[in-house]
Amino acid sequence: MTVPTTAWNETVPPDTEAATDGNDRIMEMKQQIREIVDIDHKFDSSGQDADMGKHNIVHILTSAASPASAAGEIILYQKEDGDSRNQLYCMDDEGNAIQMTLDGALNAVLLTGVQTVVGAKTFSNDGVFSADLTVDVDLAVGNDLSVTVDALIGGTLGVTGITTLGAALVMGTNKITGLGDGSGAQDAAAFGQLSVLGLDIGTYAGDGAATQGITGVGFQPTLVLLWKQGGTEGSPVIKTSSDPGLYSKRFSAGGWAENQIRSLDADGFTVGTHDTVNESAKTYTYVAIKGA
Repeated sequence: MTVPTTAWNETVPPDTEAATDGNDRIMEMKQQIREIVDIDHKFDSSGQDADMGKHNIVHILTSAASPASAAGEIILYQKEDGDSRNQLYCMDDEGNAIQMTLDGALNAVLLTGVQTVVGAKTFSNDGVFSADLTVDVDLAVGNDLSVTVDALIGGTLGVTGITTLGAALVMGTNKITGLGDGSGAQDAAAFGQLSVLGLDIGTYAGDGAATQGITGVGFQPTLVLLWKQGGTEGSPVIKTSSDPGLYSKRFSAGGWAENQIRSLDADGFTVGTHDTVNESAKTYTYVAIKGA
């Protein structure tokens, strides 16, 4: 940073200095002011234009501590964090010190209360929510909500309206209502994939093959419950890790069989040929649970 040509001195000119030297002192002062202001502002040595005085850059010196707040004012300042790195902060008029940078990047947004997002919104790419997230959308056609994030949600995820969920890790509890076409009927295809610390809810399409592996669960389940959306043979089927061999149990007549849920695999499960689990072009919803 350029040091001003003449040091600032408010004791000159003295009363004893000749009046003829006054013009020199005036020009020195003008130069001092320009050189100081020009550090951050546009301040040419001559001429004028509409941009004179506007900021080019902003230099903020390091503060030893956060400043006192002032009513009706927002204060930007810089201070060291615990790792001897300078970070940018903002002090609002209620005394809240908000850290704006961290390790060479913008600091992550921290949601500290219940957040409500109204209208058609899209969340994308690694959102981090450490408080309850509530998404409330208009059920009118055209105002669908698409939540397609790989998000870490540490509180409660509440979603109402016409909804599509991407891959989300929910560390608290979840409540999902009004899924599908807005009529109140559940549409499993609207789920995408939702993982809740060892709970995975998702869908797959039947292909009618002898076996079909369902992967992407994210863990080896100890229990899988699944059912077909619509059509005949829609009774739920369940298999646990304690069930023998390839057997699983259908809730309706027929009970135990080998051609339903055949195995619980490292990243999902495998189904057989029975229409309750693998009818071609039919959609199935599953709930997979990882044991303790």
